[in-house]
Amino acid sequence: MNESSELVANLPAIILLSFWWAVVSALDRRLSRDKSEKAQHQIPASGVPPDRQNQRDPRLEALCAVDPGFDLDTFLAGAARAYEEILNLYANADLEALRPLISAEVHEAFSEVRKAQDERGETVVFAYVGLASAEIEFVAVDGDQAEIGVRFRAEIVSAVLSATGAVVSGEPSAVKGTDEVWTFARQLESGDVNWILVATCQD
Repeated sequence: MNESSELVANLPAIILLSFWWAVVSALDRRLSRDKSEKAQHQIPASGVPPDRQNQRDPRLEALCAVDPGFDLDTFLAGAARAYEEILNLYANADLEALRPLISAEVHEAFSEVRKAQDERGETVVFAYVGLASAEIEFVAVDGDQAEIGVRFRAEIVSAVLSATGAVVSGEPSAVKGTDEVWTFARQLESGDVNWILVATCQD
């Protein structure tokens, strides 16, 4: 079992397979996290956060000291869009379009899983129903490297079908809820303002 495969394990049911994989973060060796605290920054199902100007989460102080232009509302709205887009692109096996949104390790893991599914003749059934909430789970800054964990709660339809149409995992006609933390990372001094997905964890 390799590290890149483990990163895939905790995406929603679109990646449920017949075996269990552990969750790892590509940057755990460099960043410490305080997961005991949970922010109360939530956005409605529309994906558009309410106006929280001048309401500063103390965990963002280190990040804002390095990146004074960081805006929490903008980040959460972008993270919510990325969550939906990444799920849909993976379900559609559009691995090239995923490259700018995810780390090399996550991309390798996605590719391995999709290749294995293709070899078995399996089909992914997926529909994104909607986002219930997205809230900050943790913030970690180490030099110019930053990570932000976002807890997503959403509703999806998801299943994997065998070559004969039998259900391998999930339920192709049922809506299920998700509750998972996605970790986004960014090099603050690189000039690139985009955050990429580096790890996922499902409770």
